[in-house]
Amino acid sequence: MKILHLSNYFAPVGGIETYIIDLLPLLEEQGIENVLIHRKEHPNTSKSIQSRVVLVPAEDPIEFQKKSIEEIVQLEKPDLIYLHDVYDPDLMDFIRRKAPTVGYVHIFFPVCPGLGKLFRKGDQICPRPYGLGCVPMIYLRNCSSARQPISVFQIMQTTKKYLRVYKLLDKIVVASRYMKDLLIINGISEDKIEILPYFVPIPEIINQANDQPKIQRAKILFAGRLEYEKGLPYLLRAVADLHISNQLIVAGDGSLKQNYIKMAQDLGLSGNVKFLDWLSASALEKLYSDCTISVMPSIMPEPFGKVGVESMANGRPVIAFDVGGIPDWLIDGFNGYLVPSRNIPLLSQKIGNLLSDQEVLNKFGNNGRNYVEEKYSTNIHIQGLLRIFSSVINKIN
Repeated sequence: MKILHLSNYFAPVGGIETYIIDLLPLLEEQGIENVLIHRKEHPNTSKSIQSRVVLVPAEDPIEFQKKSIEEIVQLEKPDLIYLHDVYDPDLMDFIRRKAPTVGYVHIFFPVCPGLGKLFRKGDQICPRPYGLGCVPMIYLRNCSSARQPISVFQIMQTTKKYLRVYKLLDKIVVASRYMKDLLIINGISEDKIEILPYFVPIPEIINQANDQPKIQRAKILFAGRLEYEKGLPYLLRAVADLHISNQLIVAGDGSLKQNYIKMAQDLGLSGNVKFLDWLSASALEKLYSDCTISVMPSIMPEPFGKVGVESMANGRPVIAFDVGGIPDWLIDGFNGYLVPSRNIPLLSQKIGNLLSDQEVLNKFGNNGRNYVEEKYSTNIHIQGLLRIFSSVINKIN
């Protein structure tokens, strides 16, 4: 079987790209021949020994891009195309006509002009399907930064095109029940959607920091983009309310970093918060192992929330707001705690309770690791993906 992949980058710039980079060698081990087209160059573009990787620059005129892709398809003759959230619905529509096509909907391109399913006015999750009703919400609930009528028209049209393309794909893959339900209310047929969560490597050896007789200075980890929707201010306020000696490690970068550093200072947390930059996967894994718990205060509905599952793979409990796909893997009172979104007092309480109870801390950590091994191994994902690919190819043939 030969698979043609289309993505924006072939560099670890985010979760989507990291997934693709990790996926290709796993498919190769199964005898799959991969061809990958990426549209953006990057200093950290990965090198693959077996897979053919081709750059078709997004900066080129669209007709040049289509011509290049046409030539690649004619040369390679792929059995199937595996699409990811590419920054051009017209190009997606073009390539899906060339072979049976499966698309992984990682984020909200086909269902939300604001791309976050979040009303920033009130920090509330948007329950609406895409449609003309989005327009007043953009102005009244601040779910997009677009303000000029022409900009609003453009993002509405782009979302409409994405939704149309995804409806025409042979199969759609999502990571959570939340994403499946979201696509269904936006008019995509339920029988076209498969839930296949991301895979997470399981470290062979775990740092047993949580097995100390008593944690004197716990390390609370936040790993994510320093942007509005990730909800770091809620965690900063919750940590400030604890009034005990803990260190909050903030791993990530983003446009609001300096704002959050100042906020930590204003809350009197300067000595208790350490801001790191963007970290490689290996550095982040070490951080998971070194921390005591991981907290995800996202106020947007996370399509999945892989950071939390990676933390559990390292034997670390997770506390998170109950949003999006997070309840698929975070079982309240089993491998961590779910907290109603934006509830700072309860978030602070749950963090304090967990850090003060060594027995529960260890139990949740062990439960989480076992759960990841059972549900989110690489083998489960690869076998599920191959089943989906084969079903699409066989149906078309």
